[in-house]
Amino acid sequence: MGEVELRDVFSHAGMRFADLPEYIEERARWEEHGITMHPNSQFGVRVLSYFMLADDITVTTCRLSPDGLPGQHLRVEIAGPGSLFRIQPLDRCAEAYTSVRLRLRSSEATSCVDVLRRILWLSEFEVTAREGEGEPTVWQPNVLSEVAPLGENNPHDKGAVRKEGARTVSTSTPAVWWCDTWGGMLADGLWAGRGLFGAVVNLSGERTPRLTVDRRRIIDLNMAEVEQALRQEIPSLLAAGTDVFRHEWLEHFLGSSLTIADEIFAEAVRVRFAPWRIAGHEVDITKSGFFAADGHMGLSPAETGPWPGHALVPATATRFRTPPLVGAGFFPGFTTTRSSPHALPVPSDTFILTPRWSTSTHVPWSGSLLQEGSEVGIGTLVNTAAKIGRSVEDVAARLQELGFSVPTTPFPRLDAADLRLISMSISGEAPWLHPERVVHPAHIIRAAMATGHTSPYITDRLAALGYRTPVCAGNHQGLSDLRILSVHLNGSGAWLRLDRPVDPAHIAFAANETGRTVEDVATRLENLGFSVPAASLCRLSDEDLSIVGLTSDVGPGNPWLVPEEVVPPPHIIQVAGNTGHAVGQIITRLATLGYKVPAHPMPPRERDDLRLLSHNLDGQAPWLSPDRTVHPVHIALASCVLGCTPAHVASRLVAYGYRLPDIDLLDLPDLGPIDLRIASYDLDAKSPWLAYDEPVPLFHVTQAALTLKLHPHAIADQLESLGYRLPDYVVRTAEG
Repeated sequence: MGEVELRDVFSHAGMRFADLPEYIEERARWEEHGITMHPNSQFGVRVLSYFMLADDITVTTCRLSPDGLPGQHLRVEIAGPGSLFRIQPLDRCAEAYTSVRLRLRSSEATSCVDVLRRILWLSEFEVTAREGEGEPTVWQPNVLSEVAPLGENNPHDKGAVRKEGARTVSTSTPAVWWCDTWGGMLADGLWAGRGLFGAVVNLSGERTPRLTVDRRRIIDLNMAEVEQALRQEIPSLLAAGTDVFRHEWLEHFLGSSLTIADEIFAEAVRVRFAPWRIAGHEVDITKSGFFAADGHMGLSPAETGPWPGHALVPATATRFRTPPLVGAGFFPGFTTTRSSPHALPVPSDTFILTPRWSTSTHVPWSGSLLQEGSEVGIGTLVNTAAKIGRSVEDVAARLQELGFSVPTTPFPRLDAADLRLISMSISGEAPWLHPERVVHPAHIIRAAMATGHTSPYITDRLAALGYRTPVCAGNHQGLSDLRILSVHLNGSGAWLRLDRPVDPAHIAFAANETGRTVEDVATRLENLGFSVPAASLCRLSDEDLSIVGLTSDVGPGNPWLVPEEVVPPPHIIQVAGNTGHAVGQIITRLATLGYKVPAHPMPPRERDDLRLLSHNLDGQAPWLSPDRTVHPVHIALASCVLGCTPAHVASRLVAYGYRLPDIDLLDLPDLGPIDLRIASYDLDAKSPWLAYDEPVPLFHVTQAALTLKLHPHAIADQLESLGYRLPDYVVRTAEG
């Protein structure tokens, strides 16, 4: 600085050097030679911040003159932000420079080295900071600092340190650095208060953002400029191999930029990036697609036994991802010869399929299109489009490419009131009404109560939006209706099913709880669109309720026998034992109440009959269905678990009227401890057992192989010998 700068700028808060006529003229001369200058001063108050730390400061400076020679050598002593100061000329010096010395007000003042370590991430020039006689900290020019606190949420916090083992990848420009943890946005090399997972981007020159007065936060960040800077350095990221770019890294990077995440993955597919691993399994990136939840589907080579959250993974999600993962080599020993007609998912599809996706929690399957029974409705399309910044039509088209059915066009335009109506919670948020199911009367009543509209209005509006509405007579009766429509008779929670007749027990309990007659309750439910049994079948005594209840606890909300289905023989045996009545008396009473009883006479009971007739061989419901052929696996498992021959198991099943499979019982394998573990859902040789009538998920086969240290083909062989089957698109690899 020269005397003019010290007198007219340095001493006046709010004055900027870049506003001086002398600087403006000099800048114009530089631009004539193609050199553009970008001053980083924004407010002209930075010198005042010195006095946050110091009682007085000394500035020694020598300005470089336009002819390239050192100018006047000057010194200024300032005793405080409101003090006068005198400019003192000094002897001439050999080089132009500026030195600012702060005299800290106490020994407990903030460490200058610590502040620089946390805030100065990238310097254009070499910087050395030393505290006392300690080792100096050095910032090399245009190199991301080795002490920058990567991985911290807020480097302004004292004690913020670099995450141990944090890795970085340099690029063709010092303005962009990739990293495997939290990085951030810099303004002229200084932390600017905005975190960014996976990269450090320095905004300077023409890209310098507007900052708050304290320079702690960016105002109106231009994310397009940040994305452009990242886009240009995608090749540098991939060229570094797996130093940073990994499946779990891209999973977290989704929160930084969906656009760049898609472009990174597309480029990785184009160059056939390898090795690419999902949950530790190397796969072909050109065949796998990308879904952020792939690493949370219940399979990791570092674990034995099923992943603790595997039971939460919807079967729909497994079915959606297994075919491409098989083709990509995710499951050792298996591949597929069938090509899918659908597009492979890309990173941004994660937010279309699971709108509530977050890396900070478990996979939010609730509200996901991969949740069991979910369908794409207009609510899903509108909500997802708003969250990811795309049109409803674009989201629908993408879902069709992924193999989902979507509503027919043109799509209705929904306002906020409509979103409330089609939201199951009447909140305007997911989950949404199922587009193919009849809207439950309880939803219409709740919507009417919440919005102040009549039930007919709600019904008509939902019908206009393309939903199937129930046939209800007249207006609702508010909470009174909600009570009898709720399974637990509390006016909320689970509701009666529309696709089956109301249980007589529910009507009996509802009449008792509300003080109404069973005829009144049955008539009201019928008016609300439900099929109801004859009122005479609903007058149940306490003993009747214990007979038709599927559990020992008798009360609202507990499961009941279904009058249209044959009562399982073991239920009759169990009820007879609990009530002290003879089996024949129980059968007679059930028939009187309108239930379908077994046509086959009941044999004398043997000790293990209840276990043998229970699906999980534990003597408790669920029971084997009398209407279905018993699976060979059940016979083999029962023989092993109960310690009897398959022939004995078969004879007891026949005695109770069950149908046997058309096989030779001698062909059933003898099951050992390993076989029982393989056939158990949790690989623990205990119930629950794998379902007989569905293909065994390859996730189970592979996890069983890892846990039991067997080849996946050996697991598959044993399962097939038990009568299980793999998905029909799966074939074994020769080298597997």
